[in-house]
Parts: sequence; C-alpha cells; structure tokens
Amino acid sequence: MAQPMHQQIADDLRSQIEAGTLLAGKQLPTELELRERYGASRNTIRDAIKRLTSLGLVVTKSSQGTFVVKKIDPFVTTLSADPERGFGGEGAAFRSEVSTSGRRPRHSVPKVEVQVPPPEIARGIRSCRISDAYSRL
Repeated sequence: MAQPMHQQIADDLRSQIEAGTLLAGKQLPTELELRERYGASRNTIRDAIKRLTSLGLVVTKSSQGTFVVKKIDPFVTTLSADPERGFGGEGAAFRSEVSTSGRRPRHSVPKVEVQVPPPEIARGIRSCRISDAYSRL
C-alpha cells in the first residue's frame, strides 16, 4: 500500500534537508511553489509541513514562511568541581578536545534554575512514591 501523498512529500523534503540541499536557517519554497512542484493540494502541502514540524526539522514563522531548523550541535565535556580551581579546571584538556573537533573553544557559567512543571507532570510527580522512584534507578 502506497504512503499518503503528504507523507511522500514530507519524506522527500526531509531527505533534501538531511542531504543539505535545503540548508539550515533557509526558507523552504512557498506553499504555492510546493503545490506546483508536487502537483498537490494546499491541504496536502500543509500536512507535509506539519509532519516536518513535528519531526523538528522546520519551523513556521507567521507571515514569513517555513524555515529549516538550525540544529544545535553541543560539545559536552565533564567538568570537575575542584574547590581550588572551581568549575572547568580542566583548561588545556578542554581546549584541546574542542579544537580537535574543529570547533572554537569557549565557556559559559553553568545555569541552574528551578521550574514549576506543567500541571499534568506535577500530578504525575505527586502520584509517585519515593520508594517507587528509587526502585527505577
């Protein structure tokens, strides 16, 4: 059984994004251009865009268009909490690791914050017993 047209279009656009044909930060062709290219209806194109949005590949900006998402490629390193040197005392090792990966080393102060969870998550948290949480670890 063939895939629905909107899925085929979404898959084609996803392949173009992954191949770099549609570049991160750049605008997708307009809805009209996509309709003409794929010979599809407006709703079919919109469903394909919704699919790409749900996959986190594109974002639609009101009155501006749909854009390929710029993926963040973080460099993660383990920092020590040496009381004499503070966080990030790794210094030369960190700079070397980052430089080796072809990136420019920089640092920022760690940010810690307490956030209030959405009601549905708060209900789930309240319904868990502490002993249950430890048994899952």
